[in-house]
Amino acid sequence: MGEKMQESIVVENVWLQSGTTIKVFVRNVGTREAVVKAVYVNGTSVGTSPSLPQTLIVSGNLTLTISISHNAKYPQLIVVATARGNQARGEWVA
Repeated sequence: MGEKMQESIVVENVWLQSGTTIKVFVRNVGTREAVVKAVYVNGTSVGTSPSLPQTLIVSGNLTLTISISHNAKYPQLIVVATARGNQARGEWVA
């Protein structure tokens, strides 16, 4: 199995808070470490706290905080991308 195939992350939960903050809980469910390189909200690259890149060990997790204006009544497309090009994505509504 190639390195890319052994890497797998999932977005387990997203909290849309206060109209300016989104928290994203990411878990590594693959068989090798993953480096989270970028996060996109509705197609726009966003900064996070802690800042990226972040390495996720096997079975490890990470909570990312994003400061961005959003309307919690509408779906927010969240995409988390790794250095190997894998993605975890989904739409969330508060």
